Amino acid sequence: MRKILLIAFISCLTDIVLSQNLPAFRQFNLNPFLFNPAFNAIDSYTEVSLIHRQQWLKIEDAPVASGIAAQFAMYSRASIGVSIVTQESVALRNTLAKTIFAYRIPVAKDQTLSFGLTLGVGYNDLDLEGADYSNDPAILNASDNKAYADASFGLVYTFKGLKFGFALPRLFGQSYISPQKLADNELSQLLNQLYSLSYKFEVSPDLIYIEPYFFYRLARDNQNSWEAATLIYLKERIWTGASYHNTQGVAFFLGMAINKFRFGYSYELPPTAGEFTSTSSHELQLNLRIGEQKTLIRKPNYEQ
Repeated sequence: MRKILLIAFISCLTDIVLSQNLPAFRQFNLNPFLFNPAFNAIDSYTEVSLIHRQQWLKIEDAPVASGIAAQFAMYSRASIGVSIVTQESVALRNTLAKTIFAYRIPVAKDQTLSFGLTLGVGYNDLDLEGADYSNDPAILNASDNKAYADASFGLVYTFKGLKFGFALPRLFGQSYISPQKLADNELSQLLNQLYSLSYKFEVSPDLIYIEPYFFYRLARDNQNSWEAATLIYLKERIWTGASYHNTQGVAFFLGMAINKFRFGYSYELPPTAGEFTSTSSHELQLNLRIGEQKTLIRKPNYEQ
C-alpha cells in the first residue's frame, strides 16, 4: 500500500515540493509572518512560537508539519526573525530554514506600511527504505534532488484595526535543486501570490472584539485556494471562532492568553470524501512573549 501511495505521490512531486515553501498551518491569526514576512513583529513584541499540525489523524503517512519560529522586535522601525519548519508527507520530508527582515514606515496618522523579506535554504529527504525502486526513474530522479534556495517578499498596510497584506511567497523559480547547483535559480515566480485582509473591531469597550479575516492564494499552477474566518475575543484573553477553507474544509479555533503565554488550538472537520470519514486534523500553537512591547521611534506629527 505504501508503495502505491509513494508512486502516486512522486507522479505529482514537482507540484507538492513547490507547495512546500508555503506553511501548511491553519491558524493564520497567531503567526501571520510565516505566510507574509511583513507581519514580522508587527505588534512590536518579541515572541517565540512552537507549532505542530497533524493532518488526517487516522491515515498512515498523512501530512505532518512542525516548526519553531521567533520574531524579534526592536526600538526602531526594523525587526528580524527566524523560522524552521519541517513538513512530512508519505515518503518526503521537507525542512526549510529562513531568516526574516521587516521594516515599517509611517505613511499617515494611524497608518503604516510594512515590508518584509526572507532568505533561506531548504532540504528534501525522500525515504525509500523498505522497497526497491531501482526501476522507477521518477523516484530515482526525485531522490537525487536535495537542497534548494528560498526567498519571499511581502508588504502589509495597517490602519487602526485594518490589515491588508500582499506577498510573493516564492521568488526563486526552481522548486528544488541539487547541492551542486544551489545558486542556479530564476526570479520567475511572480504569479504565486498571497493576499490577506483582516479587521479587528471593538463590540463592547474593553470586553468583546471581533476579527473577520480573508486569505487568498493565487498559484502559478492555477490551484488557487482561499479561506474565510471570524474570531471572537473576550478581553483579548480568550478567543474562539471558525473558518472555511475551500480545500481543507471547516475548522474551529479556541485559544487563550495567560500572562505572556498564548495557546491556540484548531480542530478541522473530516473532509467530505468518503475515504476520509472520521479523519480529523489538529493543530496546536504555543507562543511566548519575551519582555515588554517595544516603543517604535517617534512618528512624524501628521496633524501639523
